Amino acid sequence: MSFKKIGTVLKPFGLEGRLLIRLENVDTEFLRSLKYVYWGHGSTAEEVSEIHSLSIQPKKIILGLKQVANRDAADQLRQASLFVPAEIVPEPEDPQGEYAQYTGYGIRNRQGHFLGKILRVESWPAQDMLIIQHGEDEKMIPLTDDFLVDIHEDKQEFIMDLPEGLLDED
Repeated sequence: MSFKKIGTVLKPFGLEGRLLIRLENVDTEFLRSLKYVYWGHGSTAEEVSEIHSLSIQPKKIILGLKQVANRDAADQLRQASLFVPAEIVPEPEDPQGEYAQYTGYGIRNRQGHFLGKILRVESWPAQDMLIIQHGEDEKMIPLTDDFLVDIHEDKQEFIMDLPEGLLDED
């Protein structure tokens, strides 16, 4: 069986043997269905443990294992790697997200002036960003409801209401 690393034990959490885990780049929703997790001190899974509690937070989880009943036992797992069978890990989403199909679309302002062509869409922590070819330069436009007026699928273009100066030279 092949395994995928999903995180690293940072430290014990509380007195009951729970573990604070830093997650790798995995979708946390599938973790809710797990009954067991594998762990090891290195790059291979060595032991299997039954999950009895799970709290999911951004970038980390608090995990309780039936075999780990107190803080001392949890401390023995410090820096251990957590694994799950590779076949149960969902495929990562397209990094360009729901807007990937718009690569190549044009951007026009409300007055109909052509502003550029979408090269790619990047997912940033705060919002998605359009990376466009604007003349000779690449420019970034935050993809927000405030700026996006309409998408004309038939013309393959976005109509945007951008603040004055957003695309000006630096």
